[in-house]
Amino acid sequence: MPDHYRVWDVDSGGTLLEGDYSVKANENSELGQILAFNSDKRLFLIEWTANGKKYSNHYLQGMPPYSLSV
Repeated sequence: MPDHYRVWDVDSGGTLLEGDYSVKANENSELGQILAFNSDKRLFLIEWTANGKKYSNHYLQGMPPYSLSV
């Protein structure tokens, strides 16, 4: 089973990047680019599999200040 990744916007639910990937140990690889403006405040969720195990993370995008009391 190939390693796979997905990045999506929390508010819209829309997938921004997705696909299979292959990276050697201790190396970096650019998988794509997302058009985003510094003035936008967005939360991206990231999921990927590596060696059959699923991982996840997030990215909070935009210029501060943020109001985290929603």
